[in-house]
Amino acid sequence: MSKKCPKCASYISSVNIEDLDGLVGGRSSWRCISYSCPSCSSILGVQIDPIALKSDTIEGVVRKLSRGI
Repeated sequence: MSKKCPKCASYISSVNIEDLDGLVGGRSSWRCISYSCPSCSSILGVQIDPIALKSDTIEGVVRKLSRGI
């Protein structure tokens, strides 16, 4: 794996992480995060926010259990 930005060729020792909304069918339904180059701000990758996914799953299970499923 290269540690250089594919756009500006700067060496990357850290990334900027930002929140994004993931759109499915034109409406927001997933909280996501993007990773970008600190030198040129080019987006290097995007994924569903794992912490938000865990929190949303736990909240959904607790809601279902409190209603008696």
